[in-house]
Amino acid sequence: AMTSPTVPAGCQKLKEKHGGRIIIAGVDIAQGLSGLSLKLLAYERLLADYPNWQGKVVLVQKCLIPGSRVADEADTLSHVRYLVGRIQQGFGTQAIDYVEVMGNSLPIMERLILWSASDVFMSTPIREGLNLLPLEYVFSRKAPATPGVTITSEFSTVCSILNGALRVNPFDIQLTSTSIDTALTMDMQERIGRRDRDIAFVSASSSGSWTRNVLRDLKDVTLAAHVQQIQDGSEQTQTANDKDILRASQKLEGINSPSGGLSIERQMASTPLDVNAVDRAYRTARRRVIFLDFNGTIVMKEATGKYLKREIPGASGSNRPPRETMEAITALCADPRNIVYV
Repeated sequence: AMTSPTVPAGCQKLKEKHGGRIIIAGVDIAQGLSGLSLKLLAYERLLADYPNWQGKVVLVQKCLIPGSRVADEADTLSHVRYLVGRIQQGFGTQAIDYVEVMGNSLPIMERLILWSASDVFMSTPIREGLNLLPLEYVFSRKAPATPGVTITSEFSTVCSILNGALRVNPFDIQLTSTSIDTALTMDMQERIGRRDRDIAFVSASSSGSWTRNVLRDLKDVTLAAHVQQIQDGSEQTQTANDKDILRASQKLEGINSPSGGLSIERQMASTPLDVNAVDRAYRTARRRVIFLDFNGTIVMKEATGKYLKREIPGASGSNRPPRETMEAITALCADPRNIVYV
């Protein structure tokens, strides 16, 4: 489909329609969990806080209406239409290209045309399973095509898969709009670097390989359950078939099986700190360099995003280090043999 002449022709037509503006692409279902309203609020904030983008950028938003959750979809559409109208009234009708599509998917040719024409793909769900559209966008922009920038929600599954994506909290409208500006101003070298982080995995993860991996995991789990049932019984009651299953399970104790993966994790797990050994090493050392984490070590751990405006995570004033901690740090710093980093 990517080699079809329809794609470049449609891409050129879409770019001409928007007068050469930078295109931000979005395809979302008209349901509350899609976070579409939050995306529109962030885009509106971008145009308000960064007036240099007015007249230079357009959000091409496809809104899918599957008809599976009628009340939710009606409420979402009402809010989305209001925000679209407000954006067009405040920044012009060309600021957003909003289209509603009946059904739960966009035809592949329309998607590829949109991916090819857009410089940024944006998805901001507040809860979501594995959405393949961001992966499809990354794959469609592989070399020799110029790379695009993907913005994903930290509440989506794909956020943990795409290492090159910009991650946002959709509820933080200000920071999300800042991330859009970051994507729009990103230089080509960084774009290529972010694409290179993901393209190998995305290219190797076909639907067939996903299916095989799921079936393999299901087989391993089923076998493990059967083995546990056999082991719970007495050896005298084990049949020849049961013993064959036990031998087969032992062969599966490799890195590709859940039990093998857990075994490796147990081996890699951190061992408990030997306080006496640390004390002996500290007392006998002539020079010491001590690194201390702040949030979660010196003060009670708090969400990093909560205090980003203060630029110091955890420095809320009410969450100061305990007196004993400050005294210990002061004592460490007073020793001329110590260099202390926080």
